[in-house]
Amino acid sequence: TYYGCNHFKTNLITFNIILIHYDISIIESIVIHELAHDKEHNHKKGFYNLVYTYCPNYDELHKKLKGRIFK
Repeated sequence: TYYGCNHFKTNLITFNIILIHYDISIIESIVIHELAHDKEHNHKKGFYNLVYTYCPNYDELHKKLKGRIFK
């Protein structure tokens, strides 16, 4: 299951339609996650440092997303 996908070669980011059910803060965390892939293509330390810079509570929001907690 993916919630977002950054297509580097076509400069396109797509999102799963299920996100419309989630709180805006959770949606924003997915947008930040996908935009971070423009700088860091993998999920290594540099990637997460960038994500946490713009979304300090990313872990909390990600748990809600995975747990299907919509608010």
